[in-house]
Amino acid sequence: MLLALVFTPIIRAIPAAATALVVIVGGIFMLQSVIEIKMDDFRVAAPAMLMILCILLTFSIVEGIGLGLICAALIALADGKTKTFPVVGYSIAAVFFLQFFHIFPFSG
Repeated sequence: MLLALVFTPIIRAIPAAATALVVIVGGIFMLQSVIEIKMDDFRVAAPAMLMILCILLTFSIVEGIGLGLICAALIALADGKTKTFPVVGYSIAAVFFLQFFHIFPFSG
């Protein structure tokens, strides 16, 4: 905690424009894995593209991942291949669904 007193002014002295390059390089590294998405399989491509699109449009990584998980869970249920999607994925998608529509009991 005492180190924060020393390092906080130093970190705050770096302007936001100086960190833009780091954010751009990080985005490039994240997008390199997009070429490995199987675009011929709708069950894989649709949630992945929805995630990428929602992250860009909502400026929130969490909301993009949440909408992608909800989409993947709905596609698995509609396709009838419920065993291919993990139970943890269904539960996280349900929590995101409840949070997005403000029916989650713990949202303040």
